[in-house]
Amino acid sequence: MSGLISSDPLAILAMEAGLIRAPLSEAAAQGDSQLDSPQRAAVIGEPVPVVFCRRDEAAGSGGVLISPPATEARFSNDASNAVTASYHLVLSEGLIGSIQVRDVFQRACRVGTHTQTYNRRAGTWTPGNFVTAQTGYTMPECPYYCGTVGVYSGMSTMSFTVTIPDGSDQWNRQVHAFIRNGLYVQRLTDGVVGGSNNFADLVNWALLNCAKLPVAQIDYDSLLGAARFLAANAFNCDIAITQSQNLGDMLASMAPYFLLAETRNQGRRGLRPLLPVNANGTIRTTAVPWAYTITEDHVLADSLRISYVPPADRRPFAVRTIWRQQLTDDVGIIRTSEVRFGGEAEDGPYEQHDLSEFCTRENHAVKVAAYIRARRRYVTHTATVAVRTIDFPQSLVPGDVVRLRLDRITDIAADGAWDYLYQIDRITKTAAGDVSLDLTHFPIDSSGRSLVALAVANATGTGILLTSNRTGVTCDVNSSSDTTVPAEAFQTGTAADSEVTMTPAAEDTPGDVAGETSCASWRRAGVMISDVQWDGLDLVITVEMTPRGMPPETSLGDFEVTLVSGTVIAYDANDRPVVPQPATLPSLNMTGVVAHPWDWYQAEDPDLFLWPFPPADYRFSAEFRVTFQESDFPQTGDEAVRYDMPITITNPQGGYCSTPRILNEGEAVFGIQDAQVSWDLAFTNPCSAGPWVVSNENKTIRYNIEDSTNCGGTCSSVQSGVATATITVPAAHTLRIDFDGMIERQNAGFDRISFVLDGVTVATAASEGAGAGCTMGAPIKNIIVPGSYLLEPGVHTLVITFTTGDALYHNDAYYEVDLIFTRFIT
Repeated sequence: MSGLISSDPLAILAMEAGLIRAPLSEAAAQGDSQLDSPQRAAVIGEPVPVVFCRRDEAAGSGGVLISPPATEARFSNDASNAVTASYHLVLSEGLIGSIQVRDVFQRACRVGTHTQTYNRRAGTWTPGNFVTAQTGYTMPECPYYCGTVGVYSGMSTMSFTVTIPDGSDQWNRQVHAFIRNGLYVQRLTDGVVGGSNNFADLVNWALLNCAKLPVAQIDYDSLLGAARFLAANAFNCDIAITQSQNLGDMLASMAPYFLLAETRNQGRRGLRPLLPVNANGTIRTTAVPWAYTITEDHVLADSLRISYVPPADRRPFAVRTIWRQQLTDDVGIIRTSEVRFGGEAEDGPYEQHDLSEFCTRENHAVKVAAYIRARRRYVTHTATVAVRTIDFPQSLVPGDVVRLRLDRITDIAADGAWDYLYQIDRITKTAAGDVSLDLTHFPIDSSGRSLVALAVANATGTGILLTSNRTGVTCDVNSSSDTTVPAEAFQTGTAADSEVTMTPAAEDTPGDVAGETSCASWRRAGVMISDVQWDGLDLVITVEMTPRGMPPETSLGDFEVTLVSGTVIAYDANDRPVVPQPATLPSLNMTGVVAHPWDWYQAEDPDLFLWPFPPADYRFSAEFRVTFQESDFPQTGDEAVRYDMPITITNPQGGYCSTPRILNEGEAVFGIQDAQVSWDLAFTNPCSAGPWVVSNENKTIRYNIEDSTNCGGTCSSVQSGVATATITVPAAHTLRIDFDGMIERQNAGFDRISFVLDGVTVATAASEGAGAGCTMGAPIKNIIVPGSYLLEPGVHTLVITFTTGDALYHNDAYYEVDLIFTRFIT
């Protein structure tokens, strides 16, 4: 196979359309900075920028140069007619890192003074034009409308002041700031609140703060996996978002340039890598296991459809990506990288993709180009197939690799088999209730390795870093090495335009057919409790309601979940109230809010709701019971008490139908019942009488490895064991298996552990061969079937098998496993 070749060309040629993503039209690089331009004034109503970046000083990459708009200004002159100009600049939404003296420019010059603050107005000067005519000089023409002191809630702002001698109008040039640490977010990989250059952190922040999704609708595990993938491969995001855009459009346009795809798993939004990855996030270049094999026994008749990539889309071409080399002491340099397979497309055609708005590493740009080129070379077709629901593993999610093997029996040729690996793109339901899979060909070599992953992993840049090549007499007044952060100075402003709060007037409830009120004409409503959180004895419940017949763009608004009354009733196993009632009952200090746009529910059961009119015009409320059990609460006899709690869901829009009604009460009853775990422990360990240790109500298990003789211990034997968990779930749950440990790092393939859930191996782990002697380290994990795993009501078995494999290199070593159960709501 010809290898991918990367170069750094200087020419910019015309490009042509591509298969994976639409390439860039001929245009200037998006990451370019227009340095010598007039200072831009902010316009009322324009979006506040979001500056997202994190400088890596060791690697010499990251950060972003911004050109913030001015909301206020002040101009004055002295006896020599020198103009002093002050600008108040909006830097970013949220809190960002401190700006150093060396990082502030006007034009390309380090001049002036600045101060920075958050959540208020920076600087103490009063805006206005205070220029006066000076004898013997021409009066400077400064703007007369300079703004007023405003309120800047939730924004990072900066005040900039500069003095320019008479005869020059450079006081009106654009101010720029190099941001080394952008918007402070909670980073997924380490949990630290600070600047980030991880695209998954940006998506997580946007889902919470822009889309306003509740936590229950965000696939945290997939975002964390994507964050690790980006960090391991140094696919950094250093961007200033200045234009308002739909979050879905942003993900569709940007995620592929981080080799990611957006996912929606059971309504939860997340990200997944486009390539197979190892547990530590690196690109997997070994054989790729498939999660499931689909045969003719599973495929429904006449459901298989194959679509081949047209030959014109697979012809040789070269990919050019544009990226930004961000210097530590100067403005960025726009660079290009070219990638092609050896021996082809040396003179084009070319396809260009602009990553300069966010990409600050050459290898990032090169590997994206390698992915685009390799995918177009190796992927030959896509497929669609339908399988029966009963044959479809619930654990499969988009991004998983499956094998499709179908026997081909014909009368005109020898019998054979259609046998390919595919990556799942989308999982949907057919009209008949069967599962439909959209699949993309997953090409592998004779060793089972992904051809696209190999091409991307092996593609590296030239490693050439340029200097700014700035020549001539410098215009800098401030030093390029001055890392001082000026003291914070600020002023509290007032809002000239205050909020207007409207109070709705009472309206008559309109009549309905046969004299019924609009409330009485409701047919059915579905209520789904999607999340239950305990905080001591306080209960927080997230509830979802989905009307039918709404236009796709309609939003349901916020549903406020509150208690109808302060009464909680305890019931026995026969659904009869307990007499007398327990003296101590759960707290009623409970609230919850959920807001869901209609577009997420379009794929759900269309017959779940019947509404005679758009609910946005009416106020609606539902009273129903929530049933829960909790063994920590007071018990009657030997059984845990069940408690019923009345709940109200209210749509605050409109003023109709204020009387609570019972709607679809049967679907609203929800039992909180935990999974039960029991263990059967076996081991072969001459050095320990009890290596297995169970805790946390049987949901945590640990294998303690005795110290080996070559590491100062007394054990000279192989240590092993098998722990079998019998898991009983009274209702559907999901199971997440979290495991870690400290094991040998001398030789690879020892201290092996495996997890088999209901007969399926879901994960394994073993030691890393790092030649570390008696220094222990984390295991190398192999997640074969990504969790969480759906457990249907009934009994399930998890078998954990462990062996050291030899008697060497153990010092305070162990494995520990946590079983985490969550009630599954459909």
